[in-house]
Amino acid sequence: MWNRLIYMLLMASVLVGCKNSAKVSEPKGKYVRNPITEVRMSDLQADAKAIDAKMQVETGNYGKAISIYKELLDQYPDYAVAYYELGSLYYSLGEVGKAIEYSKKADQLSPDNIWYKLQLAELYNITHQTSELIKVRSEMVELEKTKPEFYYELANAYTAAGRYKDAIAVFNRVEKIIGFTEPVSMQKQKLWYAVGDSTKAMKEIEALAKANPDEQKYNAILANMNMERRNYPEALKYYTRIAENNPDDEYIHVSLAEYYKKVGNSEKAYDELKKAFQNPKLDIRSKRQILGTFYNSEEFYTTQSKYAFDLAETLIKQDPDSASYSVFYGDILMRQGKYYRAANYLRTYLEQDSSDVEIWTALIHCDYELKNDSLVMDDSRRASDIFPTNPIFYYMQGISLHRLKRTDEAIAVLEKGSKNGFANVYLEADFYQILAELHHQQGNNEVSDAYYEKVLKIMPDDISVMNNYAYSLAGRGMNLDKAHKMSRTTIEKEPKNAYYLDTYAWVLYKMGNYKEAERYILLAIKYSEKEDQSTNYEHYVEILKAQGKTSEAETIIKKYLDRK
Repeated sequence: MWNRLIYMLLMASVLVGCKNSAKVSEPKGKYVRNPITEVRMSDLQADAKAIDAKMQVETGNYGKAISIYKELLDQYPDYAVAYYELGSLYYSLGEVGKAIEYSKKADQLSPDNIWYKLQLAELYNITHQTSELIKVRSEMVELEKTKPEFYYELANAYTAAGRYKDAIAVFNRVEKIIGFTEPVSMQKQKLWYAVGDSTKAMKEIEALAKANPDEQKYNAILANMNMERRNYPEALKYYTRIAENNPDDEYIHVSLAEYYKKVGNSEKAYDELKKAFQNPKLDIRSKRQILGTFYNSEEFYTTQSKYAFDLAETLIKQDPDSASYSVFYGDILMRQGKYYRAANYLRTYLEQDSSDVEIWTALIHCDYELKNDSLVMDDSRRASDIFPTNPIFYYMQGISLHRLKRTDEAIAVLEKGSKNGFANVYLEADFYQILAELHHQQGNNEVSDAYYEKVLKIMPDDISVMNNYAYSLAGRGMNLDKAHKMSRTTIEKEPKNAYYLDTYAWVLYKMGNYKEAERYILLAIKYSEKEDQSTNYEHYVEILKAQGKTSEAETIIKKYLDRK
């Protein structure tokens, strides 16, 4: 016990710094001894009390330790160690105000003690007393002029106070001690930006680039800084320097692409991005991310689509895991009209996840565009099994079966799909219209008429439906007044539509108005496509015969209809 106490007494003497000792002059010569000091009994007694207080702290008796320190200060009011230890103790107990009070007193009594200043600086820092913190940090720098960390802490304090130029001045002092370094230059660059002086900020990086000519990142930073300042020619100079010094850099062509896009040269931007995508050092995931952000949606699908789609094609060919991005690639290929390849990608996706109704719709759209009615039918049937209440898949089945001339099956599928109801009135009208036409083909005229009426109830101004319905009625010679009214509406809306003119002529013929019928059938022939006039001429022959113009009818038959 006593050995330990003696040891602690000696250590306390070191901490106090022999504050009241009288130094003996040191002799000059070859051998130098440590100075001999005279220690007073009062100092040893004070140190003994300090050690006792410290031991109380170690055993957790904080209240007892505080009492001892205060008793010590009553006897020795200039005992700096006691103030320091009380500051530390109150800090650990969370009483920051008292911690600052005692730490300040310790610093005042021993202004050259760096440990006292460190504790005081920490307390000012956590209480955000910026002015006091700057003062203490400045004193620390003056005490330890060769320690860079103290300069950094002072610069941080100035920065927190918004005194950016003072922080720069501190960093300048650091450079005189440790030389020119990247961390300091980068900090100064940020500070110059903070004070609004981008020119000086740039000079910091220029100096770095000059000092490190083989380090391309500084050229990249300078290029980006010039881009921000819209100094595009200067930015290009640095990008070009990187490309020349390191042509295999995986990102330089991406940067050049962004540069050319910014200055409005879309073709050069595309050329540079394609170079980047052809670089094997740039991984496929990064390439996909770059393409996804380089063009916005409008650019990708419209204004820059010829470039964007070609770049997507480049990635498709490189991508070993294209299945993960099959929807993206499928969409790109669809928009390019490459429906066969798009369908393959969409099928790949659906093999993994068949629950996306939009992907099924896109696949069936590809089938339809390929005019592959068998695929439309099969894929629509598979989709309707997964989504039994979605009418669009029944509709597409019906369309494909109709085109395959499997009319009864088409009717059955469409009528089944129509029982689920419709969220979209346009789709409902399309259902009823095709059902009307199919039933008409099967001779189910009453059912056909009922479906036409349903369509017109939903879409009363649909002249295409009016035309088909009027033609159906005219062909049967039924309800000709209704047929005439509907057909008349169609030619008023589209007076040069050959189909509508032909229907109107046929309605007039059925009504016995042959002269008017002849006038309108000639207009239909005039406006019809040359390769699709057989129905017009057949009607023309019938209209001529009804007027007794047999020879003219024979001429028409020989000239136009015998060629069939």
